[in-house]
Amino acid sequence: MKGSLVGLLAASAVFGGVAHAGEQSFDDRIYGGLMLNYIDADNAMRGLTDSKSGLRVFAGKQISPLFAVEGFASYNQFGRYGDANVIAADKKQKEGSVGVDLLAFPLRCTGSVSPFVKAGIGATYFNEDETALNLSVGGGINWKLSDKLSFRTDAAWRIQDTDNDVRNIPAASDTRALGDNQTEFVFGAGFMMPFGGSAPSVSDGCPAKKMEEPAPAPAPAAPAPAPAEPAPAPAPAAAPAPETVVIYFAFDSSELNSAAKAALDRVAANLTNRNFVVAIANGHADATGTEEYNMGLSERRAASVSNYLVSKGVGASQVRQRAYGETRPAASDDTEIGRAKNRRVEINLLRQ
Repeated sequence: MKGSLVGLLAASAVFGGVAHAGEQSFDDRIYGGLMLNYIDADNAMRGLTDSKSGLRVFAGKQISPLFAVEGFASYNQFGRYGDANVIAADKKQKEGSVGVDLLAFPLRCTGSVSPFVKAGIGATYFNEDETALNLSVGGGINWKLSDKLSFRTDAAWRIQDTDNDVRNIPAASDTRALGDNQTEFVFGAGFMMPFGGSAPSVSDGCPAKKMEEPAPAPAPAAPAPAPAEPAPAPAPAAAPAPETVVIYFAFDSSELNSAAKAALDRVAANLTNRNFVVAIANGHADATGTEEYNMGLSERRAASVSNYLVSKGVGASQVRQRAYGETRPAASDDTEIGRAKNRRVEINLLRQ
């Protein structure tokens, strides 16, 4: 491998050596995706006339809070290459690539948007009978659209060790040859989704907002003795206190797991049997991310509970929902356990 490739390998090693202090939990489900792939090869391979779009499929897995590993395969077909007086007009350059990328997510606590950088190694196949080693560096952004779907766009700079030995391109002695190393830019856009059940209901490891503790109130002055008054009339009987059922959610999720559905089945049975007449679903979130995003997340959680109860035969008029975002924590957001307790919907069941 020539000097330019060695330098790129060294950069990849530095990229992969970034450490992250502390043990944090993360979503370790396998995911996959499909993207439109565009390679800008104009002036990269001597004589290649077009840059063309193609397809890329990929699958990966988060291996730590900061890093993920992905495998990919892509296919592109370019225009005619070489001198029109030498190469037939219908001669096309076909390029397929397979490889592995390491992704790093340096900014994780950004709500639904996750930027990343990446480096990879792979092999490029020219016209199905020649292979060249390639290395790449780049970056991109994941936009989380829902619990099950994300949009991704990325770009990478790729260098290929052609060594003048690809038989379907003019020979090394010809000025139209590929040369020792060739570079190209690869762009992609598409969708990805995780496989399996819901993300684990654990903390994501992001730093939580510090809650300001109110200053202690001054001690009240001793009141003057009140004059004797006649005994008050007995107060009317108070309405019975509501019963409360709490449903917990995974980080950044409004999807109900099996335990939540089992608890909601019991709630639905009590409502349809008229043991209770009204259910109020109060949605909450931990303090990770922005207040606006957390308010929307708590609304989606309350709606998820309400919709499930209605699907089990509860009348829509019996179910109400409210959203509080991160404003009413059940526990401190300074710890992982506390944040997990705050990702919840509290269901108040009223008898009348």
